[in-house]
Amino acid sequence: MLFRSVSQSRYWGVWYGERNFNHLDSVVSPFVSEFGFPSLPLGYKESTDSLRYHLLPFRSYKGLALLNRYAKFETKNVHNYLVNPSLNQSVLSATEKSPSGRAQALFLDRAFRAYRTSSPDFGGCLFWQWNDIDRVVSWSVVDVDFQAKPAFFQLKHVLKPIISFVRMADSNLIVSVNSMLLVPQKLSIHVTVEDKNKMIVFKSSKTIMLQNYSKVLFQVGSGVLKRGNRVRMKVLNAQGKIIDEL
Repeated sequence: MLFRSVSQSRYWGVWYGERNFNHLDSVVSPFVSEFGFPSLPLGYKESTDSLRYHLLPFRSYKGLALLNRYAKFETKNVHNYLVNPSLNQSVLSATEKSPSGRAQALFLDRAFRAYRTSSPDFGGCLFWQWNDIDRVVSWSVVDVDFQAKPAFFQLKHVLKPIISFVRMADSNLIVSVNSMLLVPQKLSIHVTVEDKNKMIVFKSSKTIMLQNYSKVLFQVGSGVLKRGNRVRMKVLNAQGKIIDEL
């Protein structure tokens, strides 16, 4: 089911709606005017078994238990989602001891990918929030004293000129690509599906000429898109350089 908005939306289905991150994949809106995900301030020790930070101020009636639940589930979701955007290596290293920081980076990456590739009419989005003046658990990607959280560096990665995403429809994969460039780009899209043993059970590629938005269908077949398998994708430019991948 697609959740459509005729003009713009303040989308909080994740967090206030307590939905999983993959719910973002079905949101279609010409302009998403507010969305976000919280994390701890820098320097606190965390554990995926128990995020012990109950003494920190947190401005949300949802409380810390929900953040704990999201951090535990979403940072270990490789086997729960067939399509699972990965963090860049520097963010992975920076969030080894910060489950909330990793969850925030994962959320913003998936949200920007999903929103930017939702339709050819997509006009932009504003995330909440850029920074915070207090040392609290908050939605900011810049901490007190202008220190950048890990999610800040993931945003730099996902806000590049060309971004892509993969959605499932029955036994098909739909690759959507968004470009902010003014010049058309010749791209090749390579899609594979791996089983739990990392054996390739599907492989295909297609070439497109991208103006600003393109949608490409891959007919995978029944039985391939099942729980435990993993969809991977690479987008290459005309020179064969990888410009985006999942």
